[in-house]
Amino acid sequence: MRIEFVIPTLFGILLALFGAALLFDAWTPDELVVSRERRRCPRAERDRPGETMLGFGFIAVAAAFFGRDVWDYRVVAVGIGAVLMLAGAVRNRKLLHELVANRGKLRRGAPPDALARTDAPAPAPETAESSERLRIR
Repeated sequence: MRIEFVIPTLFGILLALFGAALLFDAWTPDELVVSRERRRCPRAERDRPGETMLGFGFIAVAAAFFGRDVWDYRVVAVGIGAVLMLAGAVRNRKLLHELVANRGKLRRGAPPDALARTDAPAPAPETAESSERLRIR
């Protein structure tokens, strides 16, 4: 097989699988995947139609990769895929912003003692015996 056939086909398969995963996630009820939320602060709500647009956009671009140079509608498929991906990203901008820019309490200026875990065991006090063992090694 020629590499000009294999590389676009593999990349098209990866894009199609990613698009199918996005479609599955958009059409599946939340209770099926995650039984209950474990986060303290509420997560930004995702827009299911926007996620569906992203999935179909990835599948359209994958179809253009499958068609390579012999398919007459490859440019149309890439254009439609780009428009769908852009519209899906705009509809899910709050979720995407939270995923990219949420840096946690530590980088927002919270004092370090506020972030200390209370369920972590306290360190054992250092004795003369343990400090000598450390110096010997």
